[in-house]
Amino acid sequence: MNKIYLSVIAFLLIGCTAESPEIQFESLLDSEWSKIVEDNPVYASSMGDLSRNTEWSDTSVENIYLDHQHNLDILNQLKELDIANFSEDNKVNYSLFKKQYENSIEAHKLNISRAVFCGGESPYKYVKAFGVDLFLSS
Repeated sequence: MNKIYLSVIAFLLIGCTAESPEIQFESLLDSEWSKIVEDNPVYASSMGDLSRNTEWSDTSVENIYLDHQHNLDILNQLKELDIANFSEDNKVNYSLFKKQYENSIEAHKLNISRAVFCGGESPYKYVKAFGVDLFLSS
C-alpha cells in the first residue's frame, strides 16, 4: 500500500514540476535570441545591444557547420512540442519560428552533382543543358 501511495505522490510531483509545452517554447525563444545576439555582434549592435560592439561574427566553415547542426537540433525540439494548447499569438510565433529554421536548413543544402572539365573554355554553354540556377567555375 505504501508503495502505491508513494508512486502516486511521485507521479503528481513530476506532473506539477514539468513545464508546459508553451513555457518550453517561450524558453526556447529566449535562449535562441540570446544565441543570435552572442553569435552575431554586428546584428546585436544594429538592434541597440552595444555590449559586444567591437567584435565580429565567426564565419568559419567549422562554425557554419556547428550552426547548421544547432538549427537541426532546434527544429527537432520544435517538432516535439504539442502546440494544441498554445495561445493564438504563440501558435503564430511557433509557425514563423519553425519556418525560419526550416528555411535556414534548406538554404544550407547546396547540391553539387555534376562537373564539367572544359580545358580552359567557357562552361557557360553547359548551364542550360544541366538545368541549373548556379554554375560555379574556377
